[in-house]
Amino acid sequence: MSLPLRFILVSVFAILSVSCSVQKGNSTVYVLHETLPIYSDDIKRAYSTVLEPLNFESGRTVTGCDEYLEAMQSSEVLAVSSERLVEQHYQACEALKRLLKAHEQGAEVKRLVSEGEKISSGLCSQLDLSTFSHSLRPQMQEGVVTLNELLKTKPSNTPTCLYVDESMRFELRPVLQFREEGAGEQYLIVWLTDEIKNGSYLDYQSLLVKMSDERSWLVLDSWPRPI
Repeated sequence: MSLPLRFILVSVFAILSVSCSVQKGNSTVYVLHETLPIYSDDIKRAYSTVLEPLNFESGRTVTGCDEYLEAMQSSEVLAVSSERLVEQHYQACEALKRLLKAHEQGAEVKRLVSEGEKISSGLCSQLDLSTFSHSLRPQMQEGVVTLNELLKTKPSNTPTCLYVDESMRFELRPVLQFREEGAGEQYLIVWLTDEIKNGSYLDYQSLLVKMSDERSWLVLDSWPRPI
């Protein structure tokens, strides 16, 4: 092989190596929850766990993450307290599915619990509460958008955006941060705990939040949505 050709090939391989490195860095998925698995085998094991039966309005009953996410594309969980309590056990399914997808696509998966407090502060101060269903909506007045504005609170010094009083618990916990492939837009998976303590309202959602440099972060509340 001639010296010029060898030089060209080495240069090409170097460029491809840098390109792949940058692409992989851009597709890093950050796990913000301290117990959510990050290794492929652990994620598969958690995702395939048999769970307590959960009933949907369509009449379908599911017992695992695959069935649950498929059912969510076309129906909703029965809106009764007993089923909402069971749905807590399915809250991790969307995050686990996205982690499996990340591994399949060769993305890097890293645990970054240290960012949880900062992102939780953003959820308190920037998340647009009008973009998803929750128990606080009847209290919202015109011009009120965020939890801090609604409840006159300061961001909590915890890994969650949390409001608790004698009658309710409202908690937004960031668990996953990633960029949608090709779009460059940044998203969060956030777990919502929404409980009125007399049992009249219970909800445990997995929210898909689109982050923005602007004032409002938006929940993509409708199904079907890409997993």
